[in-house]
Amino acid sequence: MKNQQTLLDRAVKINSFKGEPFACWRKAKELRMKVYRDYYEAPEKGGLRFAGGAWGFMALAHGLGDDVKWLSSEPYSASTGHEGQESRRFMDAAEAKGYARDLCG
Repeated sequence: MKNQQTLLDRAVKINSFKGEPFACWRKAKELRMKVYRDYYEAPEKGGLRFAGGAWGFMALAHGLGDDVKWLSSEPYSASTGHEGQESRRFMDAAEAKGYARDLCG
């Protein structure tokens, strides 16, 4: 019980840190858009693209060269999931191929 209280006390101290807004949010969005654009344009430029889980394929893609572009499903799903109609369109397309709507990964 004492250890739990100590952890709780530490968490409260961490949460009370006064921060500031994420100063480079615009740059982060630009970099994310570049990843999507590079992935989309890879075949037109003679490159290869593939998708998979973020947990294991980064090293493989980097080892194959700069013309290999990968898209990990977890961040992409998170960034498209809040888009309402677009998200619905993606779910409908996946379901039409036989995948369940609640499929993870």
